[in-house]
Amino acid sequence: MVRGGAGSLACTVLGSAALMLTHNITALMGIPLLVGYVLFLTRLYGLRASFRPLLALALGISLATFFWMPALLEQDFVQVHQLYLPRDFDYHFNFISLDQLLSPPRPVDPALINWIAPVSLGWIPLAFALVGWSPLGALLPREVRAHRWALSLALLGLALMTLPVSLPFWERVPLLRFIQFP
Repeated sequence: MVRGGAGSLACTVLGSAALMLTHNITALMGIPLLVGYVLFLTRLYGLRASFRPLLALALGISLATFFWMPALLEQDFVQVHQLYLPRDFDYHFNFISLDQLLSPPRPVDPALINWIAPVSLGWIPLAFALVGWSPLGALLPREVRAHRWALSLALLGLALMTLPVSLPFWERVPLLRFIQFP
């Protein structure tokens, strides 16, 4: 996207618009992550490199304005508080513990009707992440090492958002309550 042509710009515009149109909650989480990634690219390649990605995000969000703008402007006319009022949908009651986050995988019981999926990170992905941080990683190019740091910090930040320690952040960012499940 940083060095791409009109095709990559169009794909990014359409992709960010599709993100907004397909699932509000995913867009609510995904757009800030994409903006954070563009800021990372700015630090890595310079300010000039962030123009195309920011333009693509802005155009994509603008393309989906017909969908998300009424949702924001008409909140007073809809009982939107019903979305997060029940205890099951209130983020205060959906944080997990560090033990749950790092718990081993559980076997699936096909006899259960409403089996609750585990909320852990999983040991196999964590093992692969640790392999990525092996001493051989020092031999990787600068850009790859920078991406490794950025993705690791994003993973750490998102994992912390599932823990009760992040409650002050959840309470200070008004739209986060619509995510419902940390």
